[in-house]
Amino acid sequence: MTGVYIARDVAIRQAAEALIDAVRERAGRTPREAAVAAWYPGHPLVTVDAIEAEIVRRRAESTPEAVA
Repeated sequence: MTGVYIARDVAIRQAAEALIDAVRERAGRTPREAAVAAWYPGHPLVTVDAIEAEIVRRRAESTPEAVA
């Protein structure tokens, strides 16, 4: 049974690392690149420009410098 637990732990660790990599990649995109990637027909914000504006707003809101 120990081998099963080790394999599970390795799988969980690898999944967490993949998620961290994906978050870093997403955060590294420009707002425009992120907006283009997020857009799909029927998106609630309708246009890539509107999505980009929302991304800029959210990033500014979450940046400590924006508060200062």
